[in-house]
Amino acid sequence: MKNILKLLVCLTTLASFSQKNFYETIASHGESAIYQRYYSVYKDDNGKQVIAGKQYQLKAEIVKFQDINAGFKLVAASKNDLAGIATIDVTKSKSHKIIGYPNVSLLVDRISRKGYVAINDYIFKLGNVWKEKDGIGFNDIDAIYIRVGAKGSEGKNTSGKKKKKKFGAFMNKLKDAAMNKTPSECTSPACKKAEGMDLKKFVFEYLQSMKVKQDAYTLTTKDKVDIAILKGAVDGYYKHVNEKNDAYWKIY
Repeated sequence: MKNILKLLVCLTTLASFSQKNFYETIASHGESAIYQRYYSVYKDDNGKQVIAGKQYQLKAEIVKFQDINAGFKLVAASKNDLAGIATIDVTKSKSHKIIGYPNVSLLVDRISRKGYVAINDYIFKLGNVWKEKDGIGFNDIDAIYIRVGAKGSEGKNTSGKKKKKKFGAFMNKLKDAAMNKTPSECTSPACKKAEGMDLKKFVFEYLQSMKVKQDAYTLTTKDKVDIAILKGAVDGYYKHVNEKNDAYWKIY
């Protein structure tokens, strides 16, 4: 029994260390990756995961300061996508936090209590992040950004199964139309895959596993220097802003 418990602990630890951090996930898809935003993520009355509210497409960009990962931003993928810019930048705001540096799991704005997590082909915008220090606790998923072109569930289908699947989908559409039901906006393979999961549990378990990795990690000298540089940058930015404000009010 003791050996089994040791094995389970070992497997859990190995799984934690194999997880990609926030920046590794974003970088792995390249600068040209485009994400589709859905602003509604919830469970229906039957407990089924639902993704809806399909909006615009965005690109995820890593914010750097002196070649140090300092945040990230979501920007419109094209001029036709009327999306605002969502930015976390720890060199410009003391309310912005990077959790677990350098094994970053979560980026948080402590004022709005919103956070961002990147796992595989998904970026999650979390709401009511209430344990930002540990990087685990949150109440809601406010939005999901799904990488365009990402694959769904793996597996081979025979031609017969494909025909049955298409026929079933066709019949479901007829049924929805007859009931005046709004057709699903979650049609891509990666979106359907996400709808088949418990997303809050999926994100929470990722954050838990990353916390294990972060707690086991010892900061290197370079890590400490990087953290000091980022802190110095935001302190310098606030000082600059205050000096500009003081100069302005002296004139008036």
